[in-house]
Amino acid sequence: MNELNVVKHNDAERSTRLLRLKQVINLTGLSRSTVYALMNRNQFPHSFPIGYRAVAWLEKDVEKWIHHKIATRQLQPISRPCMQQLMIAECDQPTLVMAQS
Repeated sequence: MNELNVVKHNDAERSTRLLRLKQVINLTGLSRSTVYALMNRNQFPHSFPIGYRAVAWLEKDVEKWIHHKIATRQLQPISRPCMQQLMIAECDQPTLVMAQS
């Protein structure tokens, strides 16, 4: 019964925990510029002001984004460098690479 209370407390704590940019970068592996570029395209949770010249993200929102990226991973086309100089006709065909766990 005690363990259940600890789990509930951790979930409640996580839902209101604020992350600063360095923590978001460490958690996601994204660069600063990529975080803001994805935010501008509405593809990453938006930050909100927490003070003068300070912003933060909700940890639960960032974790939800991470879990969504994991859930939607699949075979994705990775284009090879075009080898027109070598006159290889299959240059325009993408190579499928399986995402590694």
